[in-house]
Amino acid sequence: MAMNWRRTLEILDQHRTNEAVIVSPGMSGTILYSVGHRQPALYNVGLSYASPYALGLALQRPDLKVVAIEGDGSLIAGLGHLTTIARYRPRNLVVLVMDNGSYLNLPERSLPAATAYGVDLARMARAAGIENAMAVDDLELLDRYIRRAFAEDGPFVIVCKIDSTSVDRSTLKTYSRDRVEQAIEFRQYLDEHPPGATS
Repeated sequence: MAMNWRRTLEILDQHRTNEAVIVSPGMSGTILYSVGHRQPALYNVGLSYASPYALGLALQRPDLKVVAIEGDGSLIAGLGHLTTIARYRPRNLVVLVMDNGSYLNLPERSLPAATAYGVDLARMARAAGIENAMAVDDLELLDRYIRRAFAEDGPFVIVCKIDSTSVDRSTLKTYSRDRVEQAIEFRQYLDEHPPGATS
């Protein structure tokens, strides 16, 4: 069983308040942007860099919950990051992995990913030393896990088993800012909301 990709990110969006979100390349950024963009958010940061960026920000801003949204391929390209997350154990870091078992998100060009052949990313995260690592294929359970990840100390790795064919591309919006503009807005937001700020 696999979850609807858009619905998965809608659940994240429903629970999100001021959490910083950093998204790897692929469909997740486009879907999240379409669901409802708000700062602080960075989209399409580069393959395998969402988690390291989020880790650095989480360590720098322990007052702020930070969410990395990875694809299965992106996380596989940077598996060593899991050991670094486990080493530093940032309490405010959540890594949400969109695992559709496919490289690329285009039906005509997709290739089966390692997870399609049995690679278990949640188990790998636990083996790296991240205790709060789980795989989920049920939206109600995902809702509970996200609530927990936002309310409790982490780090958390939540591997979402999703169905890539469930994306209605006609409902998606394109980014209104390029990566440089996004980075400027992201930094401005963080500067305007320093630790201890009430608004």
